Amino acid sequence: MTQDTTHTRAAEDNTFIHIGLPKTATTSLQRNLFSRHPEIFQFCHSGPDLRMKWALKMIRGQDSLDYSQERVSNLVKAILLARPPEAGRFLVSDEMSTITWHPDYVCVDRTVVAQRLRDTFGNGRILFFIRDPERLLGSLYSEWMRWYGTKHFVDLAFNQWVEQLLNTRETTWLSILKYMDIFRIYTRIFGRDRVSVFKYEDLARDNQAFITSLCRFMGVEHTGAGELFAGVRHRPLLTREELARIRSSVLPPDCENPSEPIETRLTRLNRKRLVARFAQGYQELENTAGIRLDEYGLYQ
Repeated sequence: MTQDTTHTRAAEDNTFIHIGLPKTATTSLQRNLFSRHPEIFQFCHSGPDLRMKWALKMIRGQDSLDYSQERVSNLVKAILLARPPEAGRFLVSDEMSTITWHPDYVCVDRTVVAQRLRDTFGNGRILFFIRDPERLLGSLYSEWMRWYGTKHFVDLAFNQWVEQLLNTRETTWLSILKYMDIFRIYTRIFGRDRVSVFKYEDLARDNQAFITSLCRFMGVEHTGAGELFAGVRHRPLLTREELARIRSSVLPPDCENPSEPIETRLTRLNRKRLVARFAQGYQELENTAGIRLDEYGLYQ
């Protein structure tokens, strides 16, 4: 939906903007639900129309010196000509909207991205998925080592990597743990009543019940929706065998269970430092969004 068609409240109520976070089953939702439900027209990075990818890349990665809202809006308008009449809900899904740092992508300020999303798609309803920060870090570390460690021969254990992130003054992946700050940005731009928070853990525990609830929330048919969603696509944590390959070495003779995941539990010191940095924000988010976060390891 572009600027000339999203000024009505009815149209905006049928627009949903799914902003991630990364590692919260975004790909599973895109492939197994959003793209398969007949009442949902999905606009995402991996969508069937390559112009979707380019529009989202401009929104979240293009410098203001080069960014043209008119060009993006016209591109989206052209894409929406293919929207089936039965697809009463328009859903934008892009977890990169909340990424604050990535070695392969240019990331502009997240407030700028949120404003561009609103200018492009109207005052839609925000779907903000979060995850236990410690497990999120473990998943990010595994991806980082598979991709960056192999390419650059980096050899960092999980807690060494976390310590490196904690000690730098530059923007890093740690910034996406600022859940309350991201929530605040979107409530300021879209309105408090337009932003809803969902927990990855609820989806992982009972994906059928969660999908049914999500479909009801979006106002689409929920009967059979659980069958569309085959389950959460888990990318396993880095294994000891993979780590050995990254290090260009062989497994020690006494190394048992090479297929087991490597250790991604925080040391007491790293946990203490992360709690000091993020716990207050999680408590504030719990109170503001009305969602229980006491199961999260960095809550207190």
